[in-house]
Amino acid sequence: MVARIPASVQSFLRRNIRSVWQLDLLLYLKAQNKPITIEQIAKALYLSPAVIAEGLKHLEGAGLVKSSGKPPTAYLYSPLTDSLRATADQSISAYTERRVQVINIIFSSPTQFVADKIKLGDKDEHSK
Repeated sequence: MVARIPASVQSFLRRNIRSVWQLDLLLYLKAQNKPITIEQIAKALYLSPAVIAEGLKHLEGAGLVKSSGKPPTAYLYSPLTDSLRATADQSISAYTERRVQVINIIFSSPTQFVADKIKLGDKDEHSK
């Protein structure tokens, strides 16, 4: 029997993570344990700097990472509160241990649904 993902982790993922790559980004930043630039992250994760910058802006707004604020801007995994850190850490652990379950939670979240509709266009409105 597969262990159930705790409700606090599910809530955290639905509230703060818009896509799987954002969770990969958070996991990468936590593993670095030091400030790292957008360019370094982009190179390591094989994503464009623009995509990384967008993801970091979102994670910073969610209180999960902080920036150095001075050029070249570097980012560090640094949740604002101990409670947020604990839940983020649990979410990252769940992702490494039960990847498919976590991915399913991310893809089932309303945030992901809205992001997909915006990205793909609302087909229902165009068919009227």
